[in-house]
Amino acid sequence: MMFDKLQPLYAAPGTGRWFYVLTDWATIRVRGEDTGGAFSIVEQITMPYARPPLHTHQFDEVHYILDGEYEYVHADRPAFRAQAGAVIYTPR
Repeated sequence: MMFDKLQPLYAAPGTGRWFYVLTDWATIRVRGEDTGGAFSIVEQITMPYARPPLHTHQFDEVHYILDGEYEYVHADRPAFRAQAGAVIYTPR
């Protein structure tokens, strides 16, 4: 499926497949297969003071903080705290 040929998608509240990964509960809201591999959307709930180990991905990430705050570390840059309402783009 080509990205420019996609149909509108609707992910109803509470839908998706939940799973536990590293330190977070997550649910896949939009699958990569549904967007021709262009992107996926995963909702994650991180417990206070929990964090995944430093890692890399073969894909870009966009994080939107809904509640609380999160400390971000990226490569050799200084760590920073992102608060509710912040959007962070993390390149692969």
